[in-house]
Amino acid sequence: MAIIDLRELLPHERDEDGSKWLVEGLVARASLGVIGALPKCGKTFLGLQMALAVSTGTPFLGHFKTRKARVLFVELEDPAMLLAERTGALMRGHGIPSPEPGYLQFAIESVRIDTADGISHLRQLLAETKAELCIIDTLNRAHALNENLQTHASKIIAALDGLCREFGVGLLCTHHTGKAGKSGQGGKALRGSSVLHAGLQTSLLLWRTETPGRIRVEPESKFGAPEPFTYEQIAGEGTVRLSWVEEATIHAPFITKHARWLERQRRKRRKYVGGR
Repeated sequence: MAIIDLRELLPHERDEDGSKWLVEGLVARASLGVIGALPKCGKTFLGLQMALAVSTGTPFLGHFKTRKARVLFVELEDPAMLLAERTGALMRGHGIPSPEPGYLQFAIESVRIDTADGISHLRQLLAETKAELCIIDTLNRAHALNENLQTHASKIIAALDGLCREFGVGLLCTHHTGKAGKSGQGGKALRGSSVLHAGLQTSLLLWRTETPGRIRVEPESKFGAPEPFTYEQIAGEGTVRLSWVEEATIHAPFITKHARWLERQRRKRRKYVGGR
């Protein structure tokens, strides 16, 4: 066990440039999080857009500031051809140039977090790429454990959290919400044991709206209380663009529903910190 003085600890609160955020208000360095949603809801596209934004220092969804950093995208579900097609479509849709060499790298191979050899391999990948953001798509392809069992879920969290601490990397996994998951539940809507939700620092929960192409994001963070937001996926000929949507353009009853959810979250936070 390492003992550290407060004067040594405080500088770790922020990066050298004064910011702890890789994506402002959503993803911090040395943190563990998930992008959660039902199947075919756009988790991979959102993860790829974030990878492109951070690796080039361009705004995420055209709205959230990013800090330019090296990114490792671990693809365990889709073949290389589909991954290339999606990444190219996003680059064209957002007008993003190719990242500098070494700033966005892909691992399209079997990566496991439930074996000693698997963790050793992932550690080697993080060391070689010097990634500050690592996105794993998807979590359930990275292990053979039972996510519903508390002991197994604890092993998953321990393995991923250990990598975050060792490398100071922001680690984000795509994951599925449960069949009974509903908007407004926060991380509790994620599939698996509640231990998974409890072990996360951040989560981005995606929900389809009544408007085709629009996705509502309900973020949770132990670093603050980010507000829900909506983005739109616009597909063209060989292009895809994900764009943040102004609240004023969203159907009013939908805003009201999420405003109530947000107020409940704020009340819980005030209660937690001893406020009124």
